[in-house]
Amino acid sequence: MVPNAINPDYIILNWREQDVDPDIIFGPNQLSDGTLRLMALITLLLQPQPPELIIIDEPELGLHPYAISVLAALLKSASRQTQIIVSTQSVTLVDQLEPEHIVVVNRENDQSVFARLNEQDLVTNSLDSPELINEGDETAPSKRIINEIPEYKDNKVLIGPTVAKEIGLPKLRERCAHFNEWLGRIENLSLRIPG
Repeated sequence: MVPNAINPDYIILNWREQDVDPDIIFGPNQLSDGTLRLMALITLLLQPQPPELIIIDEPELGLHPYAISVLAALLKSASRQTQIIVSTQSVTLVDQLEPEHIVVVNRENDQSVFARLNEQDLVTNSLDSPELINEGDETAPSKRIINEIPEYKDNKVLIGPTVAKEIGLPKLRERCAHFNEWLGRIENLSLRIPG
């Protein structure tokens, strides 16, 4: 890092890559936006004496999903020394955090309403539909249950219907559009069969 020739109050980041011609100097214009953003966030979050409050808006922009998990670990670590407020739309980032550390902001009656969610609300509200929970290895309900209750893995077929019965078919149909549509098609089939 060297001071900028035009304005010495600014520092320019340049580097040489190991095992490459030492006359080749790399600069920030040769990095992706995500890489530059992550470098800036790492610098901010690893300060030995951070400010009392750090506010970051959508830090996930341009970051690879793995980099988002690195960022989440840095946020957790830095939060031991300072208060951090992050606004995000990244399910990947939210999934790395504990529900009690998340405040959701919604607009109601021309006002911002802040609320903490429990883990179930956090999962279902971060997706357009509860059915989308099954889209990933980390978010699939059965994976979450198996992490908490390993015996569930071998008894899923027996326990699943009991849980569905407890929730109730009307609520499942209301919350899960794809399931409701699928069930409706099955119901329509029974109406077409001459009896």
